[in-house]
Amino acid sequence: MDVKRAAAERVSFLCSRPCCRASTGGPQVADSRAVNLGVAAHITAAAPGGPRYDPSMTPEERRGVYNAIWLCQTCAKLVDNDPDRFTVAVLRDWKLQAQAEAMANVGKPRSADTSRDAATIARASLMDHRFQMVMDNYRGSPKFMIDTFKDLSQLEKADLYERVIRAKKHRAPKMNPYT
Repeated sequence: MDVKRAAAERVSFLCSRPCCRASTGGPQVADSRAVNLGVAAHITAAAPGGPRYDPSMTPEERRGVYNAIWLCQTCAKLVDNDPDRFTVAVLRDWKLQAQAEAMANVGKPRSADTSRDAATIARASLMDHRFQMVMDNYRGSPKFMIDTFKDLSQLEKADLYERVIRAKKHRAPKMNPYT
């Protein structure tokens, strides 16, 4: 299967950015045509000098689905224009979250209200920001930094802790102090 199609299908053709999740495809007026607003973006750049370029990767790895994330055009442009904010760890985390969400929804009917309200989007954006803060600044255990976020619920802290451990260690935490 081609990389672009695999990246899109693995997230149900929705943008992988948690605070976006825009639908990236649909029908055109002509019966045989469809519109695509999605981009299979590179997590690490395909060429030297590009955003988040990793010289240790082979050309095949750079072109592979592991290095692809499905985004809407707006989020793809944002991610490539601000690589210090949107790190490899952030993009891999988004990809894992989007794939897990898509997997959880396979075979389930869509709810009557599929739109996300502004508060939900704002909370997802805040959690992305907190994730990046922890990724950029903690040494040792992320718990000490997460504990400073007094506005987060215990469940949000547990989710944040798991996201950080998965991004840093590429596995689920052995124990989550918030669960």
